[in-house]
Amino acid sequence: MLRTRAGLAAIILSFLVALAGCGQVTTVPGGDPGIAPTITSQPASQVVSSGQQASFSVVAAGSDPLAYQWRRNGTEIGGAASPTYTTPATESDDGAEFSVVVSNAAGRTESGTAKLTVKPATVAPAITTQPSGQTVTSGQPATFSVAASGTAPLSYQWQRNGVAIGGANTSSYTTLAVTAADSGAHFLVVVSNSAGSVTSTIATLTVTASGGGAVAPSISAQPTDQTAHIGQTATFSVSASGTAPLTYQWQRSGVPLSGAGAASYTTAALAASDNGATFTVSVKNSAGKITSRAAKLTVNAVAPSITAQPADQGVKAGQAAAFSVVASGTAPLTYQWQKNGTSLSGATSASYATPATIPSDSGAAFSVVVSNSAGKITSRAAKLTVNAVAPSITAQPADQGVKAGQAAAF
Repeated sequence: MLRTRAGLAAIILSFLVALAGCGQVTTVPGGDPGIAPTITSQPASQVVSSGQQASFSVVAAGSDPLAYQWRRNGTEIGGAASPTYTTPATESDDGAEFSVVVSNAAGRTESGTAKLTVKPATVAPAITTQPSGQTVTSGQPATFSVAASGTAPLSYQWQRNGVAIGGANTSSYTTLAVTAADSGAHFLVVVSNSAGSVTSTIATLTVTASGGGAVAPSISAQPTDQTAHIGQTATFSVSASGTAPLTYQWQRSGVPLSGAGAASYTTAALAASDNGATFTVSVKNSAGKITSRAAKLTVNAVAPSITAQPADQGVKAGQAAAFSVVASGTAPLTYQWQKNGTSLSGATSASYATPATIPSDSGAAFSVVVSNSAGKITSRAAKLTVNAVAPSITAQPADQGVKAGQAAAF
């Protein structure tokens, strides 16, 4: 029996020595450290759309307990200490690399890196200006137009009486010369992109008999007031009838706009200075000219929104904790961090680092108020956990030599 136990012990010792040679076991004075961690399933790269969650996970083997610490671009992520790490993704996260260090009493190992790819969020199309009915004289063409928003590229397909019109794939469609038989035809357009499609309202074509003289233009649908946010565009349109050809000239606050010679006009990206501008259009043909009403433009700032909330943090006593937020909205954005609901002096940027923490800081809640001219929003409260520093021996007991009868001191 003793020989059997001795043989088994020799086998176990040989196994541990072999593992130590492979970097799997680290000898620790005073006991068996167990088996160092190995990663059996690496974190996988992720592809998500902006605003979605990205989740990375690892599977590791080794002696319990196993500890995990995730890293982003080589920097430790506070509070990311489990086999799975989930984070909200914004376009600024595109290309970030994530890895995890797994450790136990016998050693540690780091995973490979997993890359995060963030695609821009796709906005489905929406129609901002519907096609309007047209009245034209027999022998003249009719033009229908639409204005739409959404993530580019947008595609268009015009239909006549429910049937797709070949080659009618732009935001406007001009018929061939019409006849009395075309009167009452219905036209609409389907606008599509990768996120979906939307169908316009129906515009009716009215064909009148040709006469001996030209008919001066008249406006059947006036330009309407528009409201948009800073950075967006605004589209104004008019519907007019009269003997073709009709010509158009848009004006901003009474000044003609270069190149604005169609039945609709779309501004460039708007700034705060565009607020209150007025837009009119003059419609002219050989028989006369008419000017539309003035349509007013209102430009609003975009209120702030939080795209990445502050995360809970865990630090050791004496260390600092760092909180951060990612927000969008019309610039300039202002920030004010709070601790337990009380504003922190000088904490007015998108990130905040505490002074060196003490145990009584544990449980404190940190939030931030993000503001601009359009409003404000308060983040979630991120919790701070302050852990005590475990003891370590800086000077070991020393061996002592004394004479019999003397005392020894350690």
